[in-house]
Amino acid sequence: MTTIENNINRAQPLSQFVTVLAWFSIVVSALMVLVSAMQNIMLNLFFPTDVLGLLSEADAKILPAFAIFLLTHFKAIVLGFFVLSVILLASSIGLLKRKNWARLSFIALLACGIAWTASSVFLQQSMFTSMPRVEGPEAKQIENMMWVFKGIMVVFAIVFTVIHGWLIYKLCLPSIRAEFS
Repeated sequence: MTTIENNINRAQPLSQFVTVLAWFSIVVSALMVLVSAMQNIMLNLFFPTDVLGLLSEADAKILPAFAIFLLTHFKAIVLGFFVLSVILLASSIGLLKRKNWARLSFIALLACGIAWTASSVFLQQSMFTSMPRVEGPEAKQIENMMWVFKGIMVVFAIVFTVIHGWLIYKLCLPSIRAEFS
């Protein structure tokens, strides 16, 4: 893009949508960085060993494979969320400055959020089905509670996916793309 084209694009008013989205994301991601940094510090200070090693052998045998995976890779997962938070913060700042790399990375993060949400519904289903069945008078209440949790998770996943999909759609509109250098 030439300097003249860049000046013409900058003469157009910047959309409030991108500005509000960027500031909202900056605030949320900055809080995520802070919380995630504290989680990493606390985890490494108070659990210097493997988290799975704290469970008894009998408890470890009844856990689903996914839970064992989470426990054996817990530190890496928490560190991964910290890195993801930093990337989101950088992308949010770049979005505010109307950098195209930030728009593209923000779209990629939103798409990853949709994929994570969809997979979490399936993971939740596998976690609930692998739990031992409860017998006795409370069994029906616990089963009902599980269905409520499943329903809430599905509704949350649908809402989350629709919002993220709409944000991706808006960030791909030609009028919005024109704002980015």
